[in-house]
Amino acid sequence: MRLAGEALAILLALAWIGFLLLQTVYIPVLTPSQEVDPFLAKSLTGVRGQTFAAPTDGLSRIDLKIDTDIPPGEWVRVKFELAREVQPRTTLASAIAVFDRSRQGWPVRLTFDPTLATAGDRLYLRLESILSSPKAAVFYHYSRQDIDPQGALIDLDDPRNTGQDLLMTVFRASRMPKPLAWAEAFVARAGLAAERAALTPTWVVTLASALALTAALGAFAAGTHVLIRACNWRATQLTAPALVAMLCAAALLCLAWGEIPIGTLALHLA
Repeated sequence: MRLAGEALAILLALAWIGFLLLQTVYIPVLTPSQEVDPFLAKSLTGVRGQTFAAPTDGLSRIDLKIDTDIPPGEWVRVKFELAREVQPRTTLASAIAVFDRSRQGWPVRLTFDPTLATAGDRLYLRLESILSSPKAAVFYHYSRQDIDPQGALIDLDDPRNTGQDLLMTVFRASRMPKPLAWAEAFVARAGLAAERAALTPTWVVTLASALALTAALGAFAAGTHVLIRACNWRATQLTAPALVAMLCAAALLCLAWGEIPIGTLALHLA
């Protein structure tokens, strides 16, 4: 019975590890401060959007949050569009989602081809909504502060409205193999947090986070060895592989947390 349980634990851990290995790892390159208070921009009909400058080549993902207030039987149709410039607008990719239930803080993940934009391009994330009736509504999380000096939250494709920004995070796809890609994402988040907090020099924080990650991995390896030795007195031939597999699965979950598209509306813009 114990052998069967350990074999099942190994299979489940390997399945979870395989699932994580199949996920694309994205590196954040533009993200709002967690200290910014979000407000809700209600969209009945029409268009809202955010302009921004591509901070690097290879952009491939944008995250934002929306709230929906939809009575039973109603719906909201939202077209998510990535474009170059506002007027005139050149559409690069788009996708449509239909919401038929209410939810607060709905995470939306928009992915797209990393060859669509290059560093410095003036981009426009356009959100066009159509409602089944005035009873339904969709809200976008935004900041009343001008947190992105190179972009602005605009209404009805009118670029004259400035001083506010959609709360969104922009990513590029990692070019490193896993698990180095997860480590790269961890270090990048630490560097962006230091930059937002005006900590100088930022490279010191980045180096410290890399060293902390290395120390954590070393502690994990040592702890795994200790656990295996502690179980030797009542171990089976599958005890050590089961412990290693389960601990590796748990470690990868901690490292890849936030990259797993569970509970997220994931749309590919094409």
